[in-house]
Amino acid sequence: MGGDVRRQAFTGKARLDLRAVIRDYKMEVAVKVLVSAVLSAFLFICSFQAVHAAEQAAEPQSQIEGFTSRSGLLISKNIYAVGEKSVYGVIDKKLTIDALVIFAAGNPEKKYKGLRMEITEKKSDEEFGRSSAAFVDMDELEGLSKAIAGMMDAAWKWKGEAPGAYREIFYVTRGGFGMGTYSKGAEIHAYASAGRTDARSKDWGLPKTTIIFVNVGDMKEIKDIVDRGLVLLKEK
Repeated sequence: MGGDVRRQAFTGKARLDLRAVIRDYKMEVAVKVLVSAVLSAFLFICSFQAVHAAEQAAEPQSQIEGFTSRSGLLISKNIYAVGEKSVYGVIDKKLTIDALVIFAAGNPEKKYKGLRMEITEKKSDEEFGRSSAAFVDMDELEGLSKAIAGMMDAAWKWKGEAPGAYREIFYVTRGGFGMGTYSKGAEIHAYASAGRTDARSKDWGLPKTTIIFVNVGDMKEIKDIVDRGLVLLKEK
């Protein structure tokens, strides 16, 4: 009988030891899973931040933005009003175009020139609205002017055709100013936009910020302002 008691005690102790081993093993596995999950989340966040930083670093930038963002430099800036285009409605919008001449103080020979395109919008019951701006370097202005002319030609061509599929033609500068025209059924519209391009719209080249819709005929007025700005900058 004593042997049976000892065997039962030994068996019971073995079961307890086995349960303890299993419990410790499960806890060890759970800890490893938790650590792995936390590490994976940390690596994901780091990877996301790195990709986001790389996208921002790769974002196209105008020469004017690049120069004015430099630190430790005394910068002189001259601004000349060129023209504006307003559209009134439930939300009043205005495209203001100014010419910029920027250089480091003490070194006026090296100048950075271009146009500042600012679009503001404000509801009639608001004291303040919102605005977005984009810079167009001087070496882009002739291309922008030709692009607007091409948009006008396309729009007039669409007017003489039967309504068909949705069509659009647009142009975006490296500093984030865009213009385009599109046809939807029998309707033909044009727009101007100012602001940076985000990752979701980058494939389409569509700026993410303020847009002003204008008539196709108004594109000629905007083109004339751009051309005047180019002439002014050449004299500075």
